[in-house]
Parts: sequence; C-alpha cells; structure tokens
Amino acid sequence: MIYTLGESLLDIIIEDLNHATTHPGGAMLNAAISLQRNGLQTSLISELGNNKAGKLILDFLTNEHVNTQYITVYADSETSMAIAFLDKKKKPEYTFKKCYPKIRKLPSPPDFTNNDFLLFGSLYSLDSNLYPQINLYLQKAKQAGATIIYDPNIRQAEKIKNPGLKKILFRNISIADIIKGSDEDFNAIFPGKPIQELNEEFLKINPEALFIITQGESGASAFYKKKIFHEIAKPVKTISTVGAGDGFNAGIIAYMQNNNITFPISEENILYMLKNGNKFASDVCSSQENYIPLKSK
Repeated sequence: MIYTLGESLLDIIIEDLNHATTHPGGAMLNAAISLQRNGLQTSLISELGNNKAGKLILDFLTNEHVNTQYITVYADSETSMAIAFLDKKKKPEYTFKKCYPKIRKLPSPPDFTNNDFLLFGSLYSLDSNLYPQINLYLQKAKQAGATIIYDPNIRQAEKIKNPGLKKILFRNISIADIIKGSDEDFNAIFPGKPIQELNEEFLKINPEALFIITQGESGASAFYKKKIFHEIAKPVKTISTVGAGDGFNAGIIAYMQNNNITFPISEENILYMLKNGNKFASDVCSSQENYIPLKSK
C-alpha cells in the first residue's frame, strides 16, 4: 500500500478573469490521485470539513478509488481552500484559507509493512500542533521498514524562520529514505549554497538517504552516497505547473513499486526513477488538472 499524508483542500486556479478551474488539491492528494491513476493502491491520510467542499473532495477521491478510511472529517468545520493565480510561465502564486478546528485528530496509523510507502511533506508536516501525531506515523512506518519519502515543498526561506519549524524540518529529513525537493526548496533550506555543494549538507543530516532536486525545465538531479546523477526533462507545452512536483513524487514511487526497488538503489534505477518522475511531472503540466491524465501510465 502507498500512503500519502498531508493537507487536502479545494484549489481554485485562475489564469485570468475568463479562465478559472476548480480541483481537489493539496500536495499529497495530488500525488495520491496520480498514483491511483497509475493503477497503484493508495490511501490518503488527511483532514476535511463536513461541508459541500469537503463532500466534493471525498466524492472525487471515492470515484478515483483512493482509500479514504484515514481521512478525519470534522463535523463543525469548513474545508481549507487555496486560490492559485498563474503567471505567464503557468507557475502559481497561492493565497490560502485554512479551516481547522482547535482540536485536531488524525486516525490511528495503519499496520505498516516493509512493502509500504509513506509520502509526506509541505508546511503541513511542520505544524507543531499536529506534528506529534504525524511523528507517530513516521515512527511506525520506520519501525516496519516502510519506505518514507519527504517533500519539504516550502519554496521560501521566510516560511521556516521559526527555529522550531526548522528543527522539525531537519528531523523529517533525518528520518526519510528519500528527500525530494525543488531547487527553490533547497535554496530556502540552505541559502546561498549552489546545487553542486549541497551533497556535503545532505551527508551531514542523512548519509543513507537519496536526495532529489527538481529543476523545472532543466530536469532533475539526485545525490546518493557521494555520487551525483542528472536526468534531463523533455520539452512540453505547459498548461499549468500546479501539482507538477507532486506528480514527480508519484512517478518515483510508481517506478519503485512497479519494479520492486529497495535500498540500496543502483545507479541505473536512480536514473530510471528520475526519468519516470520527469514523465509524470510533464504529464501533469500538460493537463488542466493537478494530476496525471487517466490514460498516463
């Protein structure tokens, strides 16, 4: 089973006054849909409000055959929303409306196995009020030998100025088997460090992990046990980049799951993982949705 843990919300994506679309969103929901559309059994761990938006999202997940048993639905709460304005390069600028009750409760973690994957990340994973519950999932997944993938997805250094948040972020990096972030993410985490020098920082925090940096049109790079890998991205006509990084996450997990890839990972498989991540990301960018099209496998 593949588990994705993170925020779920309703995305309103605006290109201009005459072009706007609405989709269920959130990084981990986006990845879950892409994985399920690739034919892989996926569960979403998240929270929703008991309103029309929440019901739309739940219905959507059910229709897409994503397992929803680990989603908490709060009886007296709204569902969070995001408005994304696309720029000329189809990149989003977000405004969020967060709607959570004072007391939040994730369902009890599943009985993970060493064949499972757990994908988590974004600012949701740094929420100090929720982190003890998230950490319980991480510890149980780690003890079971599940593969843990962490996507910081923070983009801006201002978001982790708080020392407490940065401490949680580095704790997340230290526990994960794979850490995937964009070049913007790692520039925010390690300001002023060029990509070529990041491997030294990675080895200090988690020397056994595979680190992946996505670089938009330039493709993706990986750092593993002092070696550096790179895979170019094919040019694509971009409709929207919303969900592209989430699609990349789904692509690397799909390759690992479909090919029974475990650690230690061979150099050949690392390149194939990057290639499949790039493909999934490109498929998302070519779609009006936040996920790969139904026929993309």
